[in-house]
Amino acid sequence: MFVLGTQYYRFPTPIEADWPADLARIRRHGMTTVKCWLNWAHVQPTREEFTFDLFDRMMDACHQVGLQVVIQAHMYPPRWWRQGHTVAARIVEETPGDTTLCLDNPDYFAGAQRFLETMIRHYHQHPALFAWDCWNEPGPTMCQCTHTMAEYRTWLLARYGDLRLLTARYGTADVQEWADIKHVELKELPQSLDFYRFHRQHIATLFARLGTIYHAGDPTHPVMTHDVFNGVSGAYSDRQQMTPLDLHGVSLHIPQVDGDHPRFATERYLLPFSLAIKDRCAQTQGKALWVSELFGGAQVFTVPSASPPRVDTLRLALWESVAHGITGLLFWQYRPERFTFQ
Repeated sequence: MFVLGTQYYRFPTPIEADWPADLARIRRHGMTTVKCWLNWAHVQPTREEFTFDLFDRMMDACHQVGLQVVIQAHMYPPRWWRQGHTVAARIVEETPGDTTLCLDNPDYFAGAQRFLETMIRHYHQHPALFAWDCWNEPGPTMCQCTHTMAEYRTWLLARYGDLRLLTARYGTADVQEWADIKHVELKELPQSLDFYRFHRQHIATLFARLGTIYHAGDPTHPVMTHDVFNGVSGAYSDRQQMTPLDLHGVSLHIPQVDGDHPRFATERYLLPFSLAIKDRCAQTQGKALWVSELFGGAQVFTVPSASPPRVDTLRLALWESVAHGITGLLFWQYRPERFTFQ
């Protein structure tokens, strides 16, 4: 079954009064699926209390009109958690009002795990649930917190075995033992390349940790993530980011310039180039591939905002995606967000 749908809900957009008409219209247009974001900070007001009432109504409203839901879980900690924890970790994902901290931090991971387990237990039998998306547009974090650096030293030990081989490669005498590696100067090429290689591999480890939580609580519904464009432009490994989970998605945008614009060639071919890379990686791993975000309206990253894509441009992007073997496509997004630029 081909999945066709749209990103719909990321609090506070849309307001609840708009849901019935919006969702009915989405279904009448032939779409089968909506993506809805569920944020940790919005559902755990106190340490002991989880409240899913608002999102319950969203799920029920989708089910009433025959729409299935991809739940995009977002691990932004609540205020009480942030006030009670000193997190010595780099922010690895940040959008307006949404932040994900370093998952190597055991305190943060424990809190996020409790949220995920509670969410999965609450929704895994809901009739509208179709899939879980565990991480929005991830990439190498380049985090240098104490917990990630401990993981990095373990990776270096496995890579070199002998500290003398590492110091010879780096051309340094400053490292006398593995514990001396507490920070990476990214201006030095050998160290930078190793640190980058580590993070490209390590993010797959983080996906696997999250996948274990989801599969333990819900062995039925698939778990996915979605990244942006391709590893060439996004500085990550397409193959490694696909490996740990059940299916994979990609965020793409449609060219926003005409043929006489100097950026046209770059924008026009970025979409099929990305799809070709993703399709090849997905085929070799036996993974289903989605376009998880395809801009279907005006982009508002600039002022004034770009015009919506022409119908023929949109049609070409859709058929190019289908030609590259995707099994699902979600537009971004049904309504402009109320308090952000998207």
